[in-house]
Amino acid sequence: MLQATTHDPNYADPHEVADYAATLTEAYLQCRETGHNWTPWTAYPIKGGYERALRCVSCQTKRWETLDSYGGKVKGHYEYPDDYLHEGLGRIVGDGRNALRLESVTRVMTEAPPGASGE
Repeated sequence: MLQATTHDPNYADPHEVADYAATLTEAYLQCRETGHNWTPWTAYPIKGGYERALRCVSCQTKRWETLDSYGGKVKGHYEYPDDYLHEGLGRIVGDGRNALRLESVTRVMTEAPPGASGE
């Protein structure tokens, strides 16, 4: 059960996260719940270092990084696909993360086989 919390505008309300999670595709829900599955996508030299992008194989989010000549990360940013983010929702932590997990569980839930834990 989601807990009622005092709403901080920097953090997502768990009930709003639950509503949002219900609208997500499987790939987007997986990434929002468990994190991205990054793979190298592109890279090129720039003055003093490199620019590269990793791409999530599940949701296609791109993680751009500027690296110095030794491979140290100087800066970075993300490019999200349409409908991945929910503008104004806030950071999803705590009970908001629980709402993502509950949505994920209910999508794959089956009747437990005999002898499974939880009986």
